[in-house]
Amino acid sequence: MNPDALPLRDIHLPAAVSWWPLAPGWWLLAALFVIAVLIAVVRLARPPGTVGRARIALRHEWVAWQRHRDAKAFIGGLSQTMRRTAIAVGGRQRWAAVTGSEWRAFLNASMPQQPFSEHPGSLLVDGLYRASDIALSDAQAQTLLSLCEQRLAHIEQHGRGSKT
Repeated sequence: MNPDALPLRDIHLPAAVSWWPLAPGWWLLAALFVIAVLIAVVRLARPPGTVGRARIALRHEWVAWQRHRDAKAFIGGLSQTMRRTAIAVGGRQRWAAVTGSEWRAFLNASMPQQPFSEHPGSLLVDGLYRASDIALSDAQAQTLLSLCEQRLAHIEQHGRGSKT
């Protein structure tokens, strides 16, 4: 047998694998990425709701408190934020002129142990009307902020139809 007479070809390598067209898994990954980007854009473009804006305002008040330690301004800012939230959720006619025990009842609504009836929560109701300067420690300021955040969480959870 003569090896030169056999019809054999030399070893040849297969063609290089092309990156195009993409495999189906890459198309799926690209689609998921586009969907994630669209969701992020929509969420960032949508303005925060009433409670979201109130939470942002509370954080601004906390930053101002940490800088200046002005108890009257801090309590006034928290009170104004809670009042604006009540008006946005329940209507201007219902909540704009409410003061005293009725305002305290709004703040205490659905809160365990009525925290806005005792110090430091009571400062949100009557602190701005006190003649003397208000002494407020960091712990009391943090407690007051936390109470406001808890009340906002309840408003967000129960919406307009609740006993806000």
